[in-house]
Amino acid sequence: MLYCRFPIFAAYEDTRRKRLGVLRHQQRQRDALPLFADLIAASQPSVDAVMIERAEQAAKFAQQLRTNRAAYWRQVRAVFYAMPPVERAKIRQLFELGKFAPRDPRMYSYYLREAKAGRLDDHLTSHARAVETGKIWRIVSCLEPANDAEKATARTRLDQINAENRAHFNRQTP
Repeated sequence: MLYCRFPIFAAYEDTRRKRLGVLRHQQRQRDALPLFADLIAASQPSVDAVMIERAEQAAKFAQQLRTNRAAYWRQVRAVFYAMPPVERAKIRQLFELGKFAPRDPRMYSYYLREAKAGRLDDHLTSHARAVETGKIWRIVSCLEPANDAEKATARTRLDQINAENRAHFNRQTP
């Protein structure tokens, strides 16, 4: 299975702005109840303690993201390899055709759901049509070399595709 690497986040950075933000937050808490300001100040943690706690939380969060993603990958792979080889080949073909698609577990699970619903052939057909339309457009736009007869044929086919698209999108739904 092809996949994109999960980004590694930078460690939590202790900056002056963040420390000042903690101090402003604590000051607002004390200003909200001026009669209890001394009690509130006594219960508030130091800025160093807050920054250490935030760094620990950031590290735990990043690890939890990686753990959840790995678990999701394992689920998707189990379903993928339980499918018949023909369906797996179609999914692989879709990923080869659509190099722009992200190779993450969400995309694989989408294609797995489409395979269970029997719609993979529709995806392959629509992708082939998009490739054909792109080639025709490049010929008509003189971006691809072609003789006059090929350009005329391409222009006719492009007009047909445009008419089909107009008819499809102008269709009234009941």
